[in-house]
Amino acid sequence: MSDLLPILENEMRRRILSILSLRPSYIFELARFLNTSQQLVAKHIKALEKAGLVRKVGEEESPFGPKRILYSASMPMMSIIEFLEDFISTDSEEYNGNNYIKKLDLELKELDDEIDALKLRLKELLEKRQQLILKLAIEQKIDLIEFIENYIRNMD
Repeated sequence: MSDLLPILENEMRRRILSILSLRPSYIFELARFLNTSQQLVAKHIKALEKAGLVRKVGEEESPFGPKRILYSASMPMMSIIEFLEDFISTDSEEYNGNNYIKKLDLELKELDDEIDALKLRLKELLEKRQQLILKLAIEQKIDLIEFIENYIRNMD
């Protein structure tokens, strides 16, 4: 297991293994999906293959260049990767395992709480607005009544 830690310490290798655990892929596909160069993916595939974590599962002729080699994870790697990610620190929060998911859940809960507080405040403000509109309407009616009374008095 200690021999695998240096191999799996690399974020790109873990991402490649995650994909290959789900379905076999060609280097070109991996590079496009990971938004990186084919050379970089090939370098990591070679290291993973040497460690026995990845294996060739097929080959296909390509009309546009050399043969395409299909790679797959040698064993179900997702559970191993998830287990190791709790112990491997990376610069990227995106692949920091359950801690990152817990952090996102907490942020979501905080946002939901903030939204609920804003909804309550909005409800209070709308009620206050209604009360002011009612008071204004009442005041205007009273003023209107006073105006009419004054008008009638002045007519006499």
